[in-house]
Amino acid sequence: MLIKTTLLSAVIALASLASAESYVWVKNMCPFDIDVLSGGTSKSTMRRSRVENGFTFEEMIIKGGPDAWKHLKILRASDKPENPHIQFSYYGDPKTNSTVYGLTAVMGGGWVGSRIMVESNSCPTILWRRGLPSTRTANG
Repeated sequence: MLIKTTLLSAVIALASLASAESYVWVKNMCPFDIDVLSGGTSKSTMRRSRVENGFTFEEMIIKGGPDAWKHLKILRASDKPENPHIQFSYYGDPKTNSTVYGLTAVMGGGWVGSRIMVESNSCPTILWRRGLPSTRTANG
């Protein structure tokens, strides 16, 4: 499964769990730097990674089921985690060998006017053309 997210064309991509190693990728195609926060449940345990224009953040998907949700906060570089941001949440389901995921605009998302996209080779694309989910379609 391949999943990509695009912020102003940032792309989140998921690789298949059927392969030996599966990953989430956040590709920054914005004309500015973004930060991805991952790896924790509180600000003090999260790891912040700067992703410059044209570069990609990568995180391995660990199989664990519904009790093992992981969250990536995607925000403009140097913004505080309390500021509006996009949150990409996922877990690797060992029973179905798939990845369950969702995309949320937290406090408005902070990406109005930007294109946000999540791509997967086994699920429909999520596309937020103006930085927020559409009220007309289920997938954004």
